[in-house]
Amino acid sequence: MTPVLEIATVTRRFGGLVAIDEVTTAIAPGEIRGIIGPNGAGKTTLLNIMSGHMRPSSGRVLFAGRDITKARADKVAAMGVRRTFQNVRLFGEMTVLGNVLVGLHANGRAGIFAALLRTGRQRREEHSMIDTAMQALERVGLAAQANTIASSLAYGHRKVLEIARAIVAAPKVLLLDEPAAGLNASEAANLIGVIRRINAEGVTVAIVEHHMEVIMKVCSRITVLNYGKHLAEGTPAEVQGNAQVIEAYLGRGGVAERIMELKAAHA
Repeated sequence: MTPVLEIATVTRRFGGLVAIDEVTTAIAPGEIRGIIGPNGAGKTTLLNIMSGHMRPSSGRVLFAGRDITKARADKVAAMGVRRTFQNVRLFGEMTVLGNVLVGLHANGRAGIFAALLRTGRQRREEHSMIDTAMQALERVGLAAQANTIASSLAYGHRKVLEIARAIVAAPKVLLLDEPAAGLNASEAANLIGVIRRINAEGVTVAIVEHHMEVIMKVCSRITVLNYGKHLAEGTPAEVQGNAQVIEAYLGRGGVAERIMELKAAHA
């Protein structure tokens, strides 16, 4: 089976700093892949490379067998790879529905003149886009807040709104950058349900996350980075028992306890 997303000996340098060092991994269609590692391990850099927001210094990125190493982020998104960001990037003054409609802006076909003249074609397309956006909000549990101003949402709802905006254009791959950061236990549990539902609809997911309970409960495989290098990869059970993974985490600001958390989450 051709991987839906493949990273082939990818390196990314920032001057003398090597953020990603010859990392290779392949994500299968339908998978939920976790990407973990200590702070500064290169996780977000890898996600930026996968999404086209950053080009590698060397190596290749392939989407469904197609080389997208040099493709711009908007082109990668149009191909079917959408992402969220570590810091929520919503339009706070717009409604929840308006924010999701932004995710469909590249899919409109009526054109600027049709929009200005409010032609029948433009109105039909607008209604169709609203229906699609409402379906995305249903999938993440925010349909009832469609007309709410985004900035007034609780933080956990803002996080899933960003996911709704990413999935509205029916991507093949969804890249999530720390979606559980700042969430309480109830919000994290809701997030797990959202990710599982999206994946069950056929969307492959890759998730960078420090929240070990989310990683252990939702991921089918986990990739571990350390100092920019590929340290380990396997099922949650394999990763939590890997001596190199435990060594990489021990003594790093209380992450030893997080390893125990990780084991408890999987129990």
